[in-house]
Amino acid sequence: MEAAGKLKPTKGGKDTNGKYPPLAKKYRIIEEAECFDDMKAEINQRFPIAFDKTYYKEHLSHYDRDRRILLQLIDYHNRKDLPLDEVMSVNERLFDIFCHEKEVYYSRLLGVLSHLRLTEDYLNIYLTPEPFIYYSKEEDEKQRILIVENKDTWHTMSRLLREGGIGNFDSIIYGEGKKILRSVEELGNHQKKWFNNRMSSIYYFGDLDDEGGLRIYETLREKISELGFAIELWEEPYSMMVNLADEQERWRIHKSQRSLEQEKIQACLAFF
Repeated sequence: MEAAGKLKPTKGGKDTNGKYPPLAKKYRIIEEAECFDDMKAEINQRFPIAFDKTYYKEHLSHYDRDRRILLQLIDYHNRKDLPLDEVMSVNERLFDIFCHEKEVYYSRLLGVLSHLRLTEDYLNIYLTPEPFIYYSKEEDEKQRILIVENKDTWHTMSRLLREGGIGNFDSIIYGEGKKILRSVEELGNHQKKWFNNRMSSIYYFGDLDDEGGLRIYETLREKISELGFAIELWEEPYSMMVNLADEQERWRIHKSQRSLEQEKIQACLAFF
């Protein structure tokens, strides 16, 4: 409560209980107006020149909310060994600043940085994409590559590829559901040259629903295009799935799924 600016020790904190760490014997409650005055003084005195003060001086309740993160960031910024001059992975940087590397903390930190008018570049970090599991039948520099969403599909397709081939594919990547959205960044940097060849043809095969497979595909398509690759749905198995759905005994009732925008659904349907 003292760190949050809600209590202040009497006698300047000199009259303590004699223990370690020491606690004052008496505290007084800081009134909100006085608390805000102290916050303004703290912002003026402690913020480095690189930190823009405007937002937090105008939103003191937000400063109160973000104060712990800000003070740790200020201490890190002022360290004499200049840690921000050394490039680190995201998790290494978070651990170095906050002694833990939670992903949710990273998004919170980016919000704080935006209030300080600083970008992600301030942290001097690099992203570490998830490695993906793959099987390659050939080692040609230019390939037809299939990404599949589900584990059973991956095992079946890999076996078929080893036994003689399917869809003229040369390599199969196991997408592991939404994990592919993180591991796709491995494309373009992979040690196998066909995975970073923009001339390779990439296809996707996943579930035929908007919440899972199609949403994953649409997000994946956007990410892949940013990396300079193109991707298409593998039309043949989807058509087989739709034809099988004509047999009513195979139908399953699902909740209504409307998470994917209509134009993206239409973009997927255009493949058929």
